[in-house]
Amino acid sequence: DNTPIPEVTDNTLWIGSSVPAYSWYFNDIANKPKYGALYNWYAVNSGKLCPSGWHVPTDDEFKTLEQTLGMAADQLEIWGWRGTDQGTKIKNTTGWDDGGNGTNSSGFSALPGGYRFGATGEFFLLTTITYWWTSTE
Repeated sequence: DNTPIPEVTDNTLWIGSSVPAYSWYFNDIANKPKYGALYNWYAVNSGKLCPSGWHVPTDDEFKTLEQTLGMAADQLEIWGWRGTDQGTKIKNTTGWDDGGNGTNSSGFSALPGGYRFGATGEFFLLTTITYWWTSTE
């Protein structure tokens, strides 16, 4: 359907949401051009995030990316931090704080868009970290 995903700025509504929602970091649309939106799980699972012919990758598809970038197969099932320099290979060469810039040898150009914590609705770590959803819960 073409129902838009609503923007949710209120922390309490973000915490209690059981429907698709997005926000801009610090609820500031000025962050849109560089970092894009932050989505909750319901938005990821809605089937509405990607243009026709595209999809949110599965965890297995993301693991394929990691392995293509040199991650050992025995690292793929580790939850949390894993691998060696695969993150550096997808990180943009500028924009990361604390010497965290990458080589971007993959051409992925990942930027540190921070995150919105589901339990409080607060925003954290813009320019320091980024997370990606997969379609696998």
